[in-house]
Amino acid sequence: MKEVHAIRDLKEGQEITTNYVDSYEMVTAGRSERQGLLQHWDFVCQCEVCTRGEEEVARNDGIRRAIGVQHQLVAKYFGAWKVGHAVTAARAKLDLMMSIRNEVLASLPSALLGLWEVARVARELGQV
Repeated sequence: MKEVHAIRDLKEGQEITTNYVDSYEMVTAGRSERQGLLQHWDFVCQCEVCTRGEEEVARNDGIRRAIGVQHQLVAKYFGAWKVGHAVTAARAKLDLMMSIRNEVLASLPSALLGLWEVARVARELGQV
C-alpha cells in the first residue's frame, strides 16, 4: 500500500507518477544517471524531462550538476564555519532549483529549509 500526497492541483484523469529513487539523488543526477538508477526497477523513464532533445537534456543536466556542487559547498563552508559563504551557496542552490522547479517540486521545501537554517546561524554569528 502506498499513500500519495499531491504537491500541486490535479485534474480529473491526470496521471500520478512517483519516484523510484531517493528524491535528492534524482535532483542532482543527469538523465543517463537517472536511467541507470531506475534499471534496478526494470524501468525506463519516459517523462517529459527524460524524453527531451539532446540539447535541452544537456542544459538540464548542467543545472542538476550545478545544484549538486552548491549542495556540497554548503556543507564544506558550514563545516569550516564560513557560514556567510554557506548562505551564498544555499541561495545559489535554491535559485538553480527554482529554474527547474516543476521538475524538483518535492525537494524544494528541504532546500528552502536548508537556506533558512544556515542563514539563521550566519545571523547569530554576525556573518550576514
